[in-house]
Amino acid sequence: MGTYIVIIGWMTSIPKGSSGSENIVANCTGDSFGQLLSKIGNRLFSPYSLIQTLTIFSDLHPEAAAAELLPFIEKGEDIWPILEAFAVANAAMSSTTGGVSCIIGNLRCIRVEKLRDRFYEKYGERFVFNGIEVKKFVEDFVDINTKGMIHYSPDYTPDLYELLVNTLYFKADWETKFKSSDTRDDVFTRLDGSEITVPTMYQTHKFAYFRRDGYAYLSMPYVDTRFRLDIILPDAGKTGLLDIIPQTLVTDAREVNIEVYLPKFTQSTEIRVSDLGVKTGVDLIHKAKIIVDEEGTTMAAVTAIVLCMPFVFRADHAFRYVLYFNEIVLATGVYDGVDS
Repeated sequence: MGTYIVIIGWMTSIPKGSSGSENIVANCTGDSFGQLLSKIGNRLFSPYSLIQTLTIFSDLHPEAAAAELLPFIEKGEDIWPILEAFAVANAAMSSTTGGVSCIIGNLRCIRVEKLRDRFYEKYGERFVFNGIEVKKFVEDFVDINTKGMIHYSPDYTPDLYELLVNTLYFKADWETKFKSSDTRDDVFTRLDGSEITVPTMYQTHKFAYFRRDGYAYLSMPYVDTRFRLDIILPDAGKTGLLDIIPQTLVTDAREVNIEVYLPKFTQSTEIRVSDLGVKTGVDLIHKAKIIVDEEGTTMAAVTAIVLCMPFVFRADHAFRYVLYFNEIVLATGVYDGVDS
């Protein structure tokens, strides 16, 4: 059974003079959003958690980087400024006001002989475990950091080499809450055209809103107005507009007094590396869950990347060696541990 070092907290330990910024992260996640959306479709996922973990993995293992999901990384580019930017964004989101809680956690588990990286040796809190203890530690780490919303248990095998885990937890009250007494069952039309009944919240208030040809846009802030929920509502029959990425739409909206009917819902999902169509040579799992109700929104996500022991060639017993020029043998012999 191997011995592992677990490091937590290293993505929130920001070096002085960090050049990272939230704009860099916004650009990175925006660049990758479309690629992820085309592969994942209408399922719930957290681009922030997924892209942050893939970026860390790409820095540690550039030879295995999922380049098609990370178009913002040029071949041979130093990823360090992007990692610093994620650290800055993590710290900014974690500094919340009353009524909002945002917790971001990063964990790296590595075999002892693998601890050679420039940044991770200096920052973060370390623990030393055997493989079975690592499994329990990771389970507890995810449960604590997602407030029990998501459970993740890594499959421990003796060839476990490295494990990266990112957790994201968000809970916020609406700036203007819905009244539970106004929630009613109402008809909802699904993508396949069938109709069902869902609990639907209601309120009248001023929100950022606009209409364009084919869809309507609504933005609803939380008590910490840096956080908001944007909703794209296509006109009936124009479901292709569900692929609109609403990052910049808020700048076109204006506040109007509007009636809002919004379903009260819970969604959860689990995505594997096979769903992304990426050949990384690793096991990737992404889990996410969201609850939207009268009080506000609770969301959690976990991304884990598991790397098993690569092929190892350890010449620690007698071996034959052959020196070639193309296919011509120049010399050969057997080394048995003694120079002669």
